[in-house]
Amino acid sequence: MTDERFNNIYNTYHKLLLYIAFDYVHNKNDSEDIIQEVFMKLYNYNKNFIDDNHLKHWLIKVTNNLCIDYLRHNKNKEILVSDEWLNSFDLNEESDFVKRINDGIEELNIKDKEIIILYYYNDLSLKEISDILRISEVSAQKRISRAREKLRKIIGDKNG
Repeated sequence: MTDERFNNIYNTYHKLLLYIAFDYVHNKNDSEDIIQEVFMKLYNYNKNFIDDNHLKHWLIKVTNNLCIDYLRHNKNKEILVSDEWLNSFDLNEESDFVKRINDGIEELNIKDKEIIILYYYNDLSLKEISDILRISEVSAQKRISRAREKLRKIIGDKNG
């Protein structure tokens, strides 16, 4: 891979992958470390990608895997989220409802959190998710449904 191609890929996908990593780990420095590792893996990757869609799915899958590994190894780490970091993503001001949803997502297990992040936060289709997670589209749909139901229960329990 040429340096020019690598730089183009970096510029195209860096922000998306940061969103994904931050959705998982909620820490600026750790998110950046994860993305740096993703791009190091890409730089050292010896195989060709079929097309840009294949490349995108590979990058997202590697990011997800590294985030899950991070969460498994840092279960008790205190998470600090700076306002500066959140503002850098141009997020809208959160309503109480959105805050309850985000808090509920944090309570989900890793697999449920993963599917919610891919589907709702990254606007990936069932086909894209099934390719990334290497599951059938039916399984992806079932996982989304189960995760939504768990999230509804968590949010409902907090209101009651």
